[in-house]
Amino acid sequence: MERPIKDAGTNLQIRIQGVDGSVATFTQNDPDLVNHTLQELNPARILTQTKITIVGNHSVTTFIPPLITRIDLITDRLSVWDFHFVIGALVELTEAEFHKFLHDLQGRVQTRTSGDYPVFLDIEMVNGQHSFLWMEIVAGLPADRLLRIYSLLKERSLIFGLRTGGIGVLNLANMVRFSVHPDPLAGPAKAWPAHQANGSKPDRFAGNLRGSVDGTQPLSRFPQNSRPNFILSRMESK
Repeated sequence: MERPIKDAGTNLQIRIQGVDGSVATFTQNDPDLVNHTLQELNPARILTQTKITIVGNHSVTTFIPPLITRIDLITDRLSVWDFHFVIGALVELTEAEFHKFLHDLQGRVQTRTSGDYPVFLDIEMVNGQHSFLWMEIVAGLPADRLLRIYSLLKERSLIFGLRTGGIGVLNLANMVRFSVHPDPLAGPAKAWPAHQANGSKPDRFAGNLRGSVDGTQPLSRFPQNSRPNFILSRMESK
């Protein structure tokens, strides 16, 4: 699979989705202000603040991070490959791409012990929004590979690459379900084997934020440390 292709340009678009399903979009086309914003921004910590304020030419908009499900930073100046990752870099897929890849994987026997191993995630948020993600990890990892993937979802946020360029940040405190495909080398001992009611193949592994699914510690719903407020200046709303 190819990495996402970035669009040329120096503009920045910020898209914020709320738990109520609302979407707010802001743009900035001034190269100096884009550079300043990206220098001040820390995507890994943006959701740990008490509030996010965006100042436009004629308005001031404030968001409360606990009520945000996702923030997209669409720009050619930022890439998921700029961030440190332990297992693999996540890239967003369309829903059609996601199901096509899963269909192609059906019937295959995952016997590789070297090279890259594709992993697909379906993450559902409280507003019903799904994010379909893909990454490649090293094949031949020990049987705790699933727990390594699961550990990604214990963080406060999850960063992934956008196909149009830039990154998305999911607020995992507002995640209600996730599924991992294909079948890990060793599933949780307490997992329930079952097929989905729609007749599709079963989720290879699914969990939620309300408790343990494999005997491990539940996912934390709260950040460990608070951060100062972040203010984006002179953005235009759409």
